[in-house]
Amino acid sequence: MCDWKKQVGKISDREIARQFGVGATTVRRYRKSLGISAWKAPVKPAPAELEPLLGVHTDHRLSRLLNYPKKHIKQVRESKRIREPVGERGGNFKELAVVWTEETLALLGTMPDTDVAAVLGTTQFPVRKKRYALGIPAYKAPMPEITPEIEALFGKVSDARIADRLGVSANFIRTKRLKFQNR
Repeated sequence: MCDWKKQVGKISDREIARQFGVGATTVRRYRKSLGISAWKAPVKPAPAELEPLLGVHTDHRLSRLLNYPKKHIKQVRESKRIREPVGERGGNFKELAVVWTEETLALLGTMPDTDVAAVLGTTQFPVRKKRYALGIPAYKAPMPEITPEIEALFGKVSDARIADRLGVSANFIRTKRLKFQNR
């Protein structure tokens, strides 16, 4: 009998497959043919501070706070018949009624949506959605004017060097150079 067959049911099928170089499907089929149930990892006990927080935070937030698996938190919550809070938003979200004031609406279109979102403490998605709803065009960064002095550098200095000097992308300079050459 192979060594891996002695391990069936004691460790996971995948771990046996990895350690002994056999297929996980082969291990699973062998285990099932013998009527051995799948190995289950031992569940570490729930932290003591978990229970009072169950009605306060979502499973996801508790998992991050307590470094405890979310599926085990859900099992504990369900066994205690405590509902997961619905209205809680994590991380970068704020209530949109608080976000959209006259002052904050005035920011739309004056800077990139990501920058507006950072100022408001939210993500770019509600900012973009509100800007679209109000028909405000997206912010377009001002581009430098190509002067005759810069045009004189086309073909003599690399596009990347000109771009660095002007603070724009090399692709912007390439496009302007090609337009200049096609005149």
